[in-house]
Amino acid sequence: MKNLIQTTALAVLLSTLTGCGLYDTANQRSQLMGNLHEGMTRKEVIATLGKPEFRRFNNGIEQWEYHKTHWGGEKTVITLDFQDDKVIALDSYDGTFPPVTAYPPIGTYPPYPESQGYPQRPQSWFDLLYRQVKEKPFKDDRLKLLQDAACRYRFTCSEVAELLKLFNFDDERLEALEILQPAISDYRNSDSIIDSMTFISGEKKAKEILARRYQPQRSSTDKEIDVIYNKVKKAFPSSEQLATLRREVQNKRLTCNQCVRLMSICDFDKERLEFLKILAPHIKDYYQQQVIIDAFTFSSGKKDAQKILDQYLP
Repeated sequence: MKNLIQTTALAVLLSTLTGCGLYDTANQRSQLMGNLHEGMTRKEVIATLGKPEFRRFNNGIEQWEYHKTHWGGEKTVITLDFQDDKVIALDSYDGTFPPVTAYPPIGTYPPYPESQGYPQRPQSWFDLLYRQVKEKPFKDDRLKLLQDAACRYRFTCSEVAELLKLFNFDDERLEALEILQPAISDYRNSDSIIDSMTFISGEKKAKEILARRYQPQRSSTDKEIDVIYNKVKKAFPSSEQLATLRREVQNKRLTCNQCVRLMSICDFDKERLEFLKILAPHIKDYYQQQVIIDAFTFSSGKKDAQKILDQYLP
């Protein structure tokens, strides 16, 4: 009888702790996640996980967020998206990693630079970008995603910091920051970016990159373009060429003819488009853009080049 009472008391205790979000082993975490699936109702989720710690709403989507702590101190964050009372998406990750910024309030982002406009992005787009970058196993693929995004969207410093933490080393984070720096909308919160670096040397370089905001862009001479041309051409592999080009044209204004000169390093339209994505924000004479279009070999390349240029037309 005494053993029965002790067993019952232990079961009640475990049940209570589970309801508070406490799980003792990774095996129990696995079992818990195995009970969650697409199509569950809110009631079924509550019966499994209890009430959520956080709730968010955006465009008909409701998101619930749970924080689960294990006996060893490990944490698991679980997010579920509902539509029409059904789970349509589920994600979980180690709670020591930065959480995905899910459906923040819709904000208005100022244009950059002042004479050019950026489209206001859907807030859920950052969530998609974060997950896409996180899923890419190779650094170059991650940087390419960020490069494409920086051409179209504005980022807060906290969003940039979250993206930087997806990279393992300061050198990689600094490469990502080089890409995202021109698209930052709130420099007053740049401390979060600096804090994402591991070492003091990384923090110093991050400050230097962020300080470029205060350096006026100036027109480049043809002699300077020749120097940049030689540096980029000597760089290897192609990812290093792009990194060198991005670094060298920071805070410079270019003519369309100068862009064509730099793009002539490339042998194929696909490579020229990657160069153009970096050069387009720095062009000062868009009325001459036809010389850039003519630098592409095929009609598909010309069409894609026009799309890139259209994003920056004054």
